[in-house]
Amino acid sequence: VLTGVFYLYAVFHSLEWQKFRRIEPREKSLLVAFICLSPFVLSNVMTSQTGFLTGALLIFALTLLDRKPVLAGICMGLLCFKPQLGMLLPFALIAGRYYKAFLSAACTTALLTVAAVWLWGESLWFEYPAYLESFSALVLQVPDLLIGLYCSLFHYTRQVMPLPLASGLQGILIVCAITIVWRAFSSYTHKEYRNSILICATFMAAPHSMAYDMTVFIIPVL
Repeated sequence: VLTGVFYLYAVFHSLEWQKFRRIEPREKSLLVAFICLSPFVLSNVMTSQTGFLTGALLIFALTLLDRKPVLAGICMGLLCFKPQLGMLLPFALIAGRYYKAFLSAACTTALLTVAAVWLWGESLWFEYPAYLESFSALVLQVPDLLIGLYCSLFHYTRQVMPLPLASGLQGILIVCAITIVWRAFSSYTHKEYRNSILICATFMAAPHSMAYDMTVFIIPVL
């Protein structure tokens, strides 16, 4: 519930308060209903996954980037528990010359790493890769595992073609996504366009993404 409230606050914050105040009460109600009944929101309600938290962090990171780059970087750093959703952020920050946000994100990630070692010991960093390896092996051995929740090209092409070919296509998509994001953040000045491009490109590039991760798509939709 708390992460859902946090997500709604992030969405309305992204609309900017001045613009939101000008919306008619009836339209506000329709907007809230549209958000709450959107497929990616309902997916999180049904699965109790982390999409509200990751969506809110990424929305805040993008909307605060120009005004409060340090705080935006902190939000990006907090997103490190879902690295596939932040894999294009370094390219966007460097291309847009958001060096404060880049440094802030790096420091936040480093602090979280140190905190994890302090709380649970360094063995965690040896156990986690082993878990990832076993999970990856399971996904590769059973291509249709949780197929209804996946939203990446890699998992769908795995249904109809060999693993090397599916991996190659995903690699091409990653290169294309990086190129698109770099061009958008180095050339475009309209932040809404840039943010929408980054969000769409992130899900192009991520080889492992689920339907409940798509809560951040409310930004390009709105």
